Amino acid sequence: MRILYFQDATPLGDRVRELLASQGHSLWVVRSSDVKVDLPGRVIEDGSVWNESAPPSDFEPQLLLIGTFPWRLPAEWIRAAPLALNLHSSLLPRWRGAHPEFWALRTGDAFSGVTLHHLTHGFDQGPIAAQRRFPLTDDECLGSLCEKMAAAAEQLTIELLERLATGTPIPAREQEEGVFPRAPTVRDQDLEIRHDATLAETRRLLRACFPYIKPWFIQDGIRWSVAPGGTPIRRALRDGEIRLSAVRAELSN
Repeated sequence: MRILYFQDATPLGDRVRELLASQGHSLWVVRSSDVKVDLPGRVIEDGSVWNESAPPSDFEPQLLLIGTFPWRLPAEWIRAAPLALNLHSSLLPRWRGAHPEFWALRTGDAFSGVTLHHLTHGFDQGPIAAQRRFPLTDDECLGSLCEKMAAAAEQLTIELLERLATGTPIPAREQEEGVFPRAPTVRDQDLEIRHDATLAETRRLLRACFPYIKPWFIQDGIRWSVAPGGTPIRRALRDGEIRLSAVRAELSN
């Protein structure tokens, strides 16, 4: 099968690419680092930015699959294959957006999962083909959750390929309507360990960041970034204090 695959540098993106390659499919991969544009979370209307990463005109993909990607594809790319699907790291319609793993942990969700859905012009709004759901443990962190997402996405992809090989129709269930939390791009202020936060909230933030993101705080006029092997610091919170290992922010790079 000829597959046009878009991915970011995530465990999910890499795991699914390795699966597709191991099964002998004709694969054209577009990595987010290949696209020279800085428009996270937006449609790339200018098709010229894709020129260097586009497949040959005679490639004619039978499947377009996204395994995490920071940009929403323009309509002409969604129509590049007869079937276009996205692997999204949440149980849609909950946590549509750029960083669902962070927000699921930050807010204390008990369950998470991966959704395989059809691509439409609406961001993460296409009909659902399949989902994999799993519990989040009390000590779940961003790193362990990303690995669970990768394993779930791999299984969804295996099931998708089996359906395509046997000619079994791909489900397309419309997403539930209603008001659901969104997963916007994580901003610097979302990472602050605040004095008015509770211990539980702070621990959730730390787990939502570890090991890829560095939360921070201001202590005695100095900005510190949480990092292993740093200076031990006691941080006062609303209902107690927490011991952190941190480095001065300007020295943390």
